Amino acid sequence: MRKAWLLLVPLAIGGCQSTSFVTRSTTIPINEERKVAGYYSLHEDCSSAGPSVVRIKSEPAHGTVSIREGREYPNFGAANPRNVCNRQSAPATLVFYRPSPGYVGTDSVAVDVIYPDGFNREYHTNIIVK
Repeated sequence: MRKAWLLLVPLAIGGCQSTSFVTRSTTIPINEERKVAGYYSLHEDCSSAGPSVVRIKSEPAHGTVSIREGREYPNFGAANPRNVCNRQSAPATLVFYRPSPGYVGTDSVAVDVIYPDGFNREYHTNIIVK
């Protein structure tokens, strides 16, 4: 019985190391580039905690994606002490999507984000072009 327990411990610990992911959807007009996501990290005084590293994990099949530094209005919930930061734009790493000329239909992109504190999350964005 002891041998079985020792084998299960690495499996349980290994399962805790996976990156969490979030899936979301957005609609983009045909032939137009639009921002599909913005990633930021702020201190409670609304100052930037530093840039997020954003890497494309899965390219879209029917368009292109680009990553740029810019500004984004945060969206912290009412219970978050950073909620006051929602009133002003903050430095952010932005992701833009441009569909292929004339394309109408669905597409997707996946990015891997490493926040300044080392937290890592994968985001999948389902895109409807119409």
